[in-house]
Amino acid sequence: DFLKGARHAVWLVAGLWLAISCFALLWRTYVTPIYKADALFHHARKLADAGQKEEAIARLRRLVELRPKHTVAHHGLGKLYNARGLHAAALLELRQAAELDPEDFFTRRQLAGACVELGRPLEAIAEAERARAIEPFEPSIYIDLAQYRVAAGQPDLALRNLERAAELGYDDLAELESFPLLAPLRQTERYRRVAEIVAGRGRP
Repeated sequence: DFLKGARHAVWLVAGLWLAISCFALLWRTYVTPIYKADALFHHARKLADAGQKEEAIARLRRLVELRPKHTVAHHGLGKLYNARGLHAAALLELRQAAELDPEDFFTRRQLAGACVELGRPLEAIAEAERARAIEPFEPSIYIDLAQYRVAAGQPDLALRNLERAAELGYDDLAELESFPLLAPLRQTERYRRVAEIVAGRGRP
């Protein structure tokens, strides 16, 4: 009886040790990387908010190494690269984000912005049109489209986009006047009419 009890205790301890080992392995394999990735992302966001963009980029690059399909990390990298003027790098990251989440409006807008900065206005229009299909009643996307159409040599379509933005309630005249790509339209009657509509709804 004593030997049976001893053997039973040994098997019990061995089984317990095996269960603990399996749990530890699963924790290290699946749970720890998630916590580490979340910590990296939140740290990167704090750094970006504090204006420490290089440090934020470094954290996000580490994050995409850990989790290559982390959509928000790719988007964040693309946004930071765009802000730094690194538009080719931004394009690569934003394309990855768009592949992972094709219906993300903000990724499509950032992609369009990177394209126009790289001298690819037709690609910018295509991406902005995808964004418009996702959020067809968002006035700002029509302002984006107007700029890209001017860059592509399509002033009439650009004016139509501005008119549509005004119809949808766009109301920031100071912002409208700040876009350099819209400069060729500012002497037209249609632009002035849009500006009057926007000014009538202007923010205080």
